[in-house]
Amino acid sequence: MTFADLRNGEAVFVDANVLIYHFTNHPRYGAACTTLVERIELKEIQGFTSSHCLADAAHRIMTIEAMTRFTWPAAGLAARLKRHPASILFGTRVAR
Repeated sequence: MTFADLRNGEAVFVDANVLIYHFTNHPRYGAACTTLVERIELKEIQGFTSSHCLADAAHRIMTIEAMTRFTWPAAGLAARLKRHPASILFGTRVAR
């Protein structure tokens, strides 16, 4: 079953990955996830999630943005963000 198989009126639990792929325009899954989110916005289907999934998605999107914006590698990213909180708040570039 794919998202396209969901019929109008059905309900679906939206996991963090769906949100991550939607908001980061993932090259493989982004379009399908965006279509799902749009169908939920249009109330064609009901979408449910949890606060845990929202927190996971927010954290992952933040790390993807930091890696992209500052050209930081994924390795050691959490420690780097902790050492340079001003980068997060003000978008300033810091040393690797």
